[in-house]
Amino acid sequence: MTESYAATVAAVVPVLWLVGAVEQHQFARSFAQRAREIEDFIVEHRRILSSLENGVTATEFLAAINGIKELKPDRDRKIRAFALFAWALTVGLLLPAETAALGWLADSSREPDEFWATYCLWVTVLGFGAVGIIPLVIASLTSFQADKGTKEALKEARAHRDRLKADFDARLQLLQDRLDEARTPEELEEVKRLIRELKGGPSGGAEE
Repeated sequence: MTESYAATVAAVVPVLWLVGAVEQHQFARSFAQRAREIEDFIVEHRRILSSLENGVTATEFLAAINGIKELKPDRDRKIRAFALFAWALTVGLLLPAETAALGWLADSSREPDEFWATYCLWVTVLGFGAVGIIPLVIASLTSFQADKGTKEALKEARAHRDRLKADFDARLQLLQDRLDEARTPEELEEVKRLIRELKGGPSGGAEE
């Protein structure tokens, strides 16, 4: 531990600490916002249920329940928790380094201190690593989550589209079979009308 080394540590650590503190503040605000969303959801849920009286019908109850907005899942909760823990750990390790550097500079009888010199070295390196790596990890995980959500939504949409198409084809085939089996003019006209409805055409009588 030398004077210039201790002075450098004392100057650099607060910068790293400030970056970590700002990041923690942002994550704290994010957690607070989520807490308010949950609180608002519960309050709204309670308000709607409190408006129901004894003797309420099943229709009224279901209408009230369906009127409650769905609480969106917090997809990034684990990412924010990980980042908050990582920043808190980094800031917690930087504090002893800053204290040691300032204390060494303030001591007029200062002598070489290998332990604190080594500690300050590795903690400062850790601080620089955290400043550079944690945001990259957060960005990567957030992007991965977004891509995963997009793929899942697209997969569900395609599966639903395929189910609708299969149902449509089955209904159309059933009507065409009924058309082939129709014998009277009335049966023929009715089946043709149903086919036009299924295809999205007019529902009036068939034109010969």
